[in-house]
This record gives sequence, structure tokens and C-alpha cells, in this order.
Amino acid sequence: MCEKCQPYIYRQCTKCKQKFKLTCGNFQKNGKYFRHDCNLCRNKQNDLYRRDPKNGDILKRATLSKQERIEKMRSEEPEKYKKLLDRANELNKLKPPSKRVWENLKSRARKANIEFTIKIEDIEVPEYCPVFPWIKLNLNNNVVSDDSPSGDRINNNLPYQKGNVIVVSNRANRLKQDSNQRERERLVEFYQTLTNV
Repeated sequence: MCEKCQPYIYRQCTKCKQKFKLTCGNFQKNGKYFRHDCNLCRNKQNDLYRRDPKNGDILKRATLSKQERIEKMRSEEPEKYKKLLDRANELNKLKPPSKRVWENLKSRARKANIEFTIKIEDIEVPEYCPVFPWIKLNLNNNVVSDDSPSGDRINNNLPYQKGNVIVVSNRANRLKQDSNQRERERLVEFYQTLTNV
């Protein structure tokens, strides 16, 4: 929140008639004043109409989903798509590894509808995988590989909470699909030490 936010004052949206706290998270600022329509209504309006940059015609954005727009850009404007992808990869590399792991865990929890209470500070990314000490974690790689850091729940019956998440290599996290005998034995030994503590 900024210095102009007043969370103790409520304002009624002129469109949906709901009351929200007067903060920049709920109402967009227009100069030094807050708008009278809430951000939810404003986003709905922006989703309905946008102008085509080529000829200025109004397009209905709701006709295409985000995934469809990406596929359309990939097929019709491959150079623009590649530039955007490269830019996203550059920005992703600037994030600390703990934030990338946290974002992946949060996305997984949202998809599976599992409670998520971890903060970024709760995640420690080690230099080597604690399950397989011979795998050095690659913290600067944008491509998911065996040596990428991956968050894992120690006890799958508990939610994503502090003390129940550990960062291991992607290989260790995927072992339920394919593994050899040596890796399985090491995995069992490691998780037994964690549950006995």
C-alpha cells in the first residue's frame, strides 16, 4: 500500500455496488485521487474491449483465451513470440532461486487446491541435492532438467507449510516415475531420517 491508501475507509464501487477498503489494491489511482469503479470491474471492462494496434478497431478480447492468444502469436508472429519468450527467460534468471521454487510450489498448490502458507524466506535452496549429494543444483538454468531445484513436501498428508517442504533436485522429485535401485535406496534412507526427527 502507498501513503495515499486509507484501509480504514470504505468506498462503494459505482458499477458493482460492493464496498471495498480504499486502497490501491481495490481502486486504481487516477492522478492523486482514487477511481470510483473498483479494480475488479475495471479489469472486466478491459477484458471486454481493446484496440487493434494495426488499424485501431475495437476487438473483443473475451473471444480468445490467454492460451489461444499465445498460440496465435506463436503461429502468426514467430519473431515477436521469440522476443517475448527470451525477455521472460531473462527476467526469470534475475529472480533468486528461492523465489522461483516458491512460485512453482504456489502454482502446484493452487492447481491441487492444497493449503499454502509458506513464505519465500522459509525456502532454503542448497548447493547440492540433499537426497543425491552427487547432483549439484543448477540455479541459473531456465530449462527444467534433472539438476534443477524442485520443492517437495516431506509428508504428502500435510499442506504446503513451513517445515514440511524441502528443496531437492528435480530428479529426486520425479523418482516415482522412473528410478534405479541405488537411487530408490538412497531416497528411502533420506526420508526415513527426516520422519524420525
